[in-house]
Amino acid sequence: MRLSSRELFFVYYFHSKSDHSVMPVISPHPDSFAGFLQELVDARYLEGSANGITKQVIHQGCESLTGAQEAVFQREVIDPYVRKKCDCCGNTIPWPEMFQAIRTSRCLACIIRD
Repeated sequence: MRLSSRELFFVYYFHSKSDHSVMPVISPHPDSFAGFLQELVDARYLEGSANGITKQVIHQGCESLTGAQEAVFQREVIDPYVRKKCDCCGNTIPWPEMFQAIRTSRCLACIIRD
């Protein structure tokens, strides 16, 4: 899955807070996009430049990335680890469930249902 720059903007600004308010920097709250990124870093899923770029996004936001860094972030982090929809029910997978969805591609409700 490839997220466009517009979708990355949406992810950054609107998924980082549940009340959908715009934030200048991603909050490292565990229920946010930054919380998900922190889980990837903590679990050592990322290596090399992808790890450093992800830490930059956590602390400085997506707008701090250069074009080359954005391409690496897309290719090494977003594409392999972000699941937009549950493979079972088709619902959007929320950020607090995204880390477990890496392995299952399913939302928590579908995992519990099985």
